[in-house]
Amino acid sequence: MTRDELRAAGCDVSADGHARLVAFVEVLRAENVRLNLTSARALADVWRVHIFDSLAVLPVLDDLTGTGSRPAPAAGDASGRTLRVVDIGCGGGLPGLPLACVRPDIRFTLIDATRRKTEAVRRMAAGLGLTNVEVVWGRAEALAVSPAHREQYDVTLARAVAELRVLVGYAAGFLRVGGQAWVHKTLAAADAEVAAAQAVARRVGLVPAGRRCYAWQPDRPAEHVLIGFRKVAAGG
Repeated sequence: MTRDELRAAGCDVSADGHARLVAFVEVLRAENVRLNLTSARALADVWRVHIFDSLAVLPVLDDLTGTGSRPAPAAGDASGRTLRVVDIGCGGGLPGLPLACVRPDIRFTLIDATRRKTEAVRRMAAGLGLTNVEVVWGRAEALAVSPAHREQYDVTLARAVAELRVLVGYAAGFLRVGGQAWVHKTLAAADAEVAAAQAVARRVGLVPAGRRCYAWQPDRPAEHVLIGFRKVAAGG
């Protein structure tokens, strides 16, 4: 997918960012030969199903940091420190690695419970020269309560991992007060999953932060949605 095609689809990335995305697609397909990281094999499918889907989070990050080369203070934070994002259950590095390719000003932590996957993601990040990425092997429910990760992040992301009612519980442990959780879901499943997650979200101090609908192809109706929550109380 060219830079112009990404821009037409609503993802305006820099020339350097696009070059890193192209390189990421190459290393992902190479790693996929060794370890089944994705069922998408065709080049066009990797871009559509994984890269564009990952980049749907960019407007959220832009809202929190601004679009300049230096990030603005994170939501609810006045220190001006670098935004920290954790990708829960990153699998083959998605959405974290594509986002790290185009937002080098943000720190990304990618976690997964499968060791072979984290090893593959670590190899890809190193091969791409992504110095803004940390890869952690472990279960989200354990890491979310560990001193190194508990309430340390401004944003949590999750894509194709678990039901929303489970993910809000994980996300609350990672988030600082004022931080936001954003989860990829299909539009068809969104209403039922949000309803099922409401009680858990309230219990862990999360309130709704909106929805952002998007489509994998710009000429198609939206079939996917990012569901957002904001943490309003510590200790979730």
